[in-house]
Amino acid sequence: MPPDLILPERLDNSDASGLHETLLSRRFHAIHIDGKALQSIGVLVAQVLFVAATQWRADGQPFHLTASDALRHDMANLGLLFPELSQECPS
Repeated sequence: MPPDLILPERLDNSDASGLHETLLSRRFHAIHIDGKALQSIGVLVAQVLFVAATQWRADGQPFHLTASDALRHDMANLGLLFPELSQECPS
């Protein structure tokens, strides 16, 4: 399945609002986010992704985030476990 959203190499805190709006426009639908290129993430962006994963789960919709090692590392440093962020999309 091709990703619905491809994240750039860097997402700073200033990008959090735009990411939030983009995700809200896709709410109530399964989403696959490609974060393989992401090398740096701001705390606010991490919060947006974590809350989105939680909301999708509450809505009963799949939320899948394919992450780079750097993204996994940054999330772990923030105390956010990556498995909590991703739920496989059905094939």
